[in-house]
Amino acid sequence: MSLIVFFMDQKEGHIIPSFRLAASLKERGHTIVYLTIADNRKLVEEEGFLFYPVFQDIYPEGFHQANKRFKEVAEDNPGREKRHLLGIIEGELDVFFAEYKPDLLIASAVLGLEMLLLHYKYHINPVIMSTSLREPPDVTLVTACVGNLLDLPLEVTNAITEFVAGLDLDFTSLKEMLYPLEIFYELVLCPRELDMDMESVKERVFYLGPTILQQRSFGRKLDLDEVKSRKQIIYASLGSHAVTYGDACIWFFQALVNVMKYAGMQEMHLVLSVGLEFDAGLLGEIPGNVTVVDWVSQTDILKDASLVITHGGLGTIKESIYYGVPMIVFPMGYEQPRNAMLIEYHRLGISAQIENITEEGLISDIRYILNSPKIFTGIKKMQKIFREKEIAHTGVDIIEQIIREHAPRPCPY
Repeated sequence: MSLIVFFMDQKEGHIIPSFRLAASLKERGHTIVYLTIADNRKLVEEEGFLFYPVFQDIYPEGFHQANKRFKEVAEDNPGREKRHLLGIIEGELDVFFAEYKPDLLIASAVLGLEMLLLHYKYHINPVIMSTSLREPPDVTLVTACVGNLLDLPLEVTNAITEFVAGLDLDFTSLKEMLYPLEIFYELVLCPRELDMDMESVKERVFYLGPTILQQRSFGRKLDLDEVKSRKQIIYASLGSHAVTYGDACIWFFQALVNVMKYAGMQEMHLVLSVGLEFDAGLLGEIPGNVTVVDWVSQTDILKDASLVITHGGLGTIKESIYYGVPMIVFPMGYEQPRNAMLIEYHRLGISAQIENITEEGLISDIRYILNSPKIFTGIKKMQKIFREKEIAHTGVDIIEQIIREHAPRPCPY
């Protein structure tokens, strides 16, 4: 069997979707190692995978939470990126690759420059793992990395280009230097049917099932048996980085809590997941039909939920669809506006703007979703697709085929 490394960035929303695929590979007999920052140790090891901390001097234990809470910590992130990119060039991962000798490295799609450096330094072709849907048609990893390179301090860009030039490879442009990113296989952890552009998928790109880890070790377990026998459950969350949205996060959570105080909402119960870093004391008095939790086992709640109110991260969207729960999406940034558009396009729910939020508008939207035959039909149709894709389990077969072939595609240099 093979040793497979998952090279991940710091975000929980990127790591958690990988666990189902990793667990399936482990069930086939493969050894799984996660290569990521120290703060992710508990999350990874609780799911039974091996863990190897990376760049510990740059991202010490406690960094991830501080990065979300304190502006001055986040403002130094470009400096940290500079240091860890230089660290790869200078051989900081030499010991890891010498000790583990992975048969395959699967890397988070946000680590484009890191993948490129690993390719040149260790002669490996990583497999790109995308936990979001790319915006078609012309946003590729290469175009994104060109922008990232140009945004880096000049000394870092020069160090990268000089490192690659020292390998006696003849390049005439940044795009040529970045070309290997075009030949890596890519796994999109989502069924293709959720996207809109169904015609322009490249040969190297594989859409998998929803890859949802249903039984998970992380997150609080809530006993809602008594509640769900009497009330409809609404689940709301702005994801693991809620606190980074600042005042908008507070307004959103307060509006949800206030809505649940209305007489017409007493037959419903809200489970509000605010994140580990949020101060729940800011919400004031919490009514009896609201449960506020820092981090919950989301899939456990979704099994019994009637509605999800979310920022539109793809992980929550996939899990909501899998359990047949319609959504109200308040996109906050990144790929979330496009995800919100997909929710409306497929009639899986509606989207709204957080700056326009009112208590009366929220109540109206909630009532609409819970009583819409059109949305009920849309969510059940997509749920059927998601369930079938998950049973098919194509991701493991694709990865094993890549390992068997183990043949780098030719580069034009």
